[in-house]
Amino acid sequence: SWWDWERGSAPFFWKFPLEWQKELRDGLCPRFTGEPPRWKRPQRRTNDTGVLDLERSKISKVRARGYIAPLPGIQSLLYFFSVPKGEEDIRMVYDGTKSGLNDVLFAPWFCLPTVDTLSRSMGNGYWSADNDYGEMFLNFWLHPDLRPYCGVDLTRTFPEELAPDQKTLWEAWTRNAMGLTPSPYASCQTGTRLKKLMLGDRHDPMNVFRWEFVVLN
Repeated sequence: SWWDWERGSAPFFWKFPLEWQKELRDGLCPRFTGEPPRWKRPQRRTNDTGVLDLERSKISKVRARGYIAPLPGIQSLLYFFSVPKGEEDIRMVYDGTKSGLNDVLFAPWFCLPTVDTLSRSMGNGYWSADNDYGEMFLNFWLHPDLRPYCGVDLTRTFPEELAPDQKTLWEAWTRNAMGLTPSPYASCQTGTRLKKLMLGDRHDPMNVFRWEFVVLN
């Protein structure tokens, strides 16, 4: 549709410079610092039918978009739960810590400013903009080496989908899930690259973002 990616979104990696294309296509390769976990405890189901309906709706949305999808050979599961979002909505949380996965994933440090840090560079009469990337983390692929350890147990959430001889319904994340240590770095790195491409060549006289010199305060 026009305003919403009902079947998911993904970067057109072939439009990026050659040195970035492989990471855009496959996702940022995980840096394991130890043996990945084998955590396969069954997912608990909430007893609140109202919350359960909301959780099913949220999970169905990411499944429809391919962000969570069937995957053979799942080695470990992420525990998930929901937290209130206002009075009538919830936010899903997928926990990479409980399984021990985050303990063996390294991500480079990088600065993610808050409003307080941003205000240090602002002065009277300054203008600023808030750029909100829709589905910021979910636009970008989770590397295939990491997906087997990012399974989700949907057995008790969608029991009607079980075949007569099927005991479990396991699927896995294909995108940078919230709750994984490398997700903020990986997604913001790609977002920064996108910004560099969108700003274009500063020397191009037809570029609205061109500049010739910088005046320092």
